[in-house]
Amino acid sequence: MLCKLNLTFQVLKPKSMKKELETVQFKRFFNPTFFDKKLVVGIVWDEELKNTIEFGDQILEVNGRNLAQLDFCELVLGTSIFKKGEKIFKIKFKNSKDSIFTLDLKREVQTFSD
Repeated sequence: MLCKLNLTFQVLKPKSMKKELETVQFKRFFNPTFFDKKLVVGIVWDEELKNTIEFGDQILEVNGRNLAQLDFCELVLGTSIFKKGEKIFKIKFKNSKDSIFTLDLKREVQTFSD
């Protein structure tokens, strides 16, 4: 079963017409997805990153939080794996050759005005 996991959330600032869309789906880098009972790399958008990660690489940790045994329901219904205020995410991956490596990715905030 292949499901796409969307980890985007929206923050609205009161007393303002300005909206911030804070993306934690690493839209410019890759999309995480849930496959074969694991959180894995989905589509890799960044050309340089394609030399490092590929579809199916397991996402083991985000900022020290172990995701290796996380099930889909816990991921969707549990507390966010992305803590508020974190700007950099240290993400630990395991590829198809069982090599484990870590990447640092920066959270992006996009601001839109009405």
